Amino acid sequence: MNEQGAVQAAEVIHDSEWITVWYHADLKVVHHRFHKAIRGAAFRTALLQGTAALRQRGATKWLSDNRLVFILPQEDQEWADTEWFPQTMKAGWKYWAIVRPEKAAADLYIRRVAATRSAAGVKTELFTTPEAGMDWLTHQPV
Repeated sequence: MNEQGAVQAAEVIHDSEWITVWYHADLKVVHHRFHKAIRGAAFRTALLQGTAALRQRGATKWLSDNRLVFILPQEDQEWADTEWFPQTMKAGWKYWAIVRPEKAAADLYIRRVAATRSAAGVKTELFTTPEAGMDWLTHQPV
């Protein structure tokens, strides 16, 4: 991985000032990294492109680098819960490695989101580095 937490050979499937989304073909992992606070169309477009990559390529794993994440506005969280999450599960999502946010309030928020996803059937683990999360994902079955 490079300093941004991305494997050099990964394909960039979305890149903006707020978020980058990669697909690691060799590992069959969708991977995103937030760069700063995000909301609305920028958030939704990036996540849906990740879901499309997961579905089209038969992947089951997602690495979320949330070190710079902030708490989402309620309407974006509701969209993620009611639209994106069910679509992504239907696309085959089974494993989620989350790199924990640096800010304590955001970390608590992400822990709550992770617990709901885990209860719904996505095996979820929290990490302090992207490398540790990716290592865990590579040891999960397809």
